[in-house]
Amino acid sequence: QPIPTGKEGPLKTIVANTWDSIVNNPTKDVFVKFYAPWCGHCKQLAPLYYKLAQYLSKHEEIVIAEIDATANEIDEQVQGYPTLKLYKANNKKNPVEYKGDRSFDDMKRFLKDNSSFSKPNKKDDLQLKT
Repeated sequence: QPIPTGKEGPLKTIVANTWDSIVNNPTKDVFVKFYAPWCGHCKQLAPLYYKLAQYLSKHEEIVIAEIDATANEIDEQVQGYPTLKLYKANNKKNPVEYKGDRSFDDMKRFLKDNSSFSKPNKKDDLQLKT
């Protein structure tokens, strides 16, 4: 796919040519949704995933991104759609696959529990190191 042009919103679109610059950025955690345009589950997840991107938009150290896995050749194994993986800033070679419910709260909790930038708190709200 061609590199996206124009101003992007809180959800980053990755293509093969931008994979390294976005996902392998050593200063950011990148939560990637691998999807197929024809996939019903992907279409169902889309609004919740966008909501997560909006929610985290103030946290520049975490990128919420998506890639059309059927239109971009990358060196990544995906068994089904959608697949969600967290590429941590400090460990790009070992992404953490998301296996939870496809809900906003569960994805938020996953990032809170697995992000390189999370810090402990008592509330069930994502708190990041500053």
